[in-house]
Amino acid sequence: MTIAAHTKLGRYEIIYLIWAGGMGEVYLAEDIRLHRKVALTILPENIATDKEQLLRFECEAQAASALDHPNMTTIHEIGKTGDQLFIATEFIEGATLRQKTDHIALMSFIRMATICILGRSRLALPGLRSGCCLPF
Repeated sequence: MTIAAHTKLGRYEIIYLIWAGGMGEVYLAEDIRLHRKVALTILPENIATDKEQLLRFECEAQAASALDHPNMTTIHEIGKTGDQLFIATEFIEGATLRQKTDHIALMSFIRMATICILGRSRLALPGLRSGCCLPF
């Protein structure tokens, strides 16, 4: 379900669709209140309506928002407007990871994958139960 440009979801106005996949649709949007661009991920209905999936999503967002690292985007908000569950994150101009990895050598890819894995391992924060984070 693609959302049309200029549609407002709470304080966010959709600009255009960036990407769509299994974890939802990602839009470039404007935070009308703070006048900044954000990446707005709209979660698919199967996650938004499943209590266990929703709990895991919220746990993942809490864990990720506790981290501060230059290779991770900042989470601004998780929320719901109408029946749309969303997560607003920092928008970073540039190529996607898929675009970056299409043309790189195996060793470069292994270095990038290692950085991602190390970042994910930092999600094992005190107070989080095992299996709390969603696999991406």
